[in-house]
Amino acid sequence: FLGLGMKHAILSARLLAACIAEKRIEEYPGEHRLFFRKFRLANRLAGGLYDSGFSLLLYPFIKNRFLFSKVYRWLHSPH
Repeated sequence: FLGLGMKHAILSARLLAACIAEKRIEEYPGEHRLFFRKFRLANRLAGGLYDSGFSLLLYPFIKNRFLFSKVYRWLHSPH
């Protein structure tokens, strides 16, 4: 779904590498939560939508490429 799993893994690894290189490993968990808050929000919203009874009514919007391209750009914009 929107490449969130792979994108998260890559960005998380880069963040961890930066923390290791800068000897700030203890700050990684807090930075990770802050950096990925948009991803967690999108995940909760999408999961709630797909699990709700409204998913059938909203099917035309769910399949709308324009909507998901906007969400994709928002998620992958600089934090």
